Amino acid sequence: MVSPAFRLLCLAFGCLACGGAGSRAATPSATSPTYEWQSPRGWRGGSFTIPPAFAPGLAFRGREVLRFSPGYYDQDASDFWTYAFVFLLERDADVTPVHVEAQLVEYFRGLGSGLGSHARSDLPASAIEVRRLVDHDDWHRVRVRAFDPWETGAPIDLNIEWSSRTCEGAAHRALLFKISPLDFDDAIWTQLESEASALHCR
Repeated sequence: MVSPAFRLLCLAFGCLACGGAGSRAATPSATSPTYEWQSPRGWRGGSFTIPPAFAPGLAFRGREVLRFSPGYYDQDASDFWTYAFVFLLERDADVTPVHVEAQLVEYFRGLGSGLGSHARSDLPASAIEVRRLVDHDDWHRVRVRAFDPWETGAPIDLNIEWSSRTCEGAAHRALLFKISPLDFDDAIWTQLESEASALHCR
């Protein structure tokens, strides 16, 4: 059963599909990306088209799919604000670190200003800060000072690891994000990696 709190969260995101621990995307056209994401731990999630209504300035075009940890919505939980999501994009989308970091500012400003009972409609882009930590050929780490509109109505520091890969068939690209306020050496990152590894796209 989907909890009322989770359903409220998912509806706030504008999800096209909501609640399942595993899902397969519909195929609206031959050129649309499809995916399978069976959560190993039963994390629930949803999907919606991007750019979303809360961040219309997002430069990416495609679909976002999310997987929320059980305690995402609970500030007293050890996995508060812990989740993974993927942008399913065209293969030639700009996924350079500078561009991705700019889109993270747009995305988290939209969340903080447009969703949740503590949203601040006047939240400026300057309230969202991205600091690059690590760059590798196939993965990157940043720390984002974001704003929590759900529970605390206060800034929150999020550790983010992101990576990009082409989907099977090479027509689309998966831009995958793993997010938690917890340090990168915390055990929650093993769970996040397990969730992320379960994504398959075409």
